[in-house]
Amino acid sequence: MNNIAEEFKQKYATVIIDMMEKATNAKAKMWGTAIIGFGDSVLKYESDRELDWFIVGFSPRKQNFAFYISGTVEKE
Repeated sequence: MNNIAEEFKQKYATVIIDMMEKATNAKAKMWGTAIIGFGDSVLKYESDRELDWFIVGFSPRKQNFAFYISGTVEKE
């Protein structure tokens, strides 16, 4: 039964990657071991600390997919 769940996640992860690459015009990139991000952004904290991050991303967690939005995609 667990194998079915993994096949389901892999299938949908591929669809999500295709959609996000088209929406952001950026290739998928691994951020750590579990998050797939698209686009590059710099987060700046009030302390002036900066962190390279992605614009949008997702992670196929054990129970559900988690989606992250950390900025906007600029269009001309």
